[in-house]
Amino acid sequence: MLKKKCGKKYAIFVEIFGVCIEEKSGIIQVQSMFANPCVGGWEK
Repeated sequence: MLKKKCGKKYAIFVEIFGVCIEEKSGIIQVQSMFANPCVGGWEK
């Protein structure tokens, strides 16, 4: 399973959908592991 080093991670979304949900400044953003906003932010 992939884990994200930055931001809040919701494992169920990462595991099933391959995305991570980050909360920044009260704004919830859905990030895809294929369009990684954090360089080197993903690890297995």
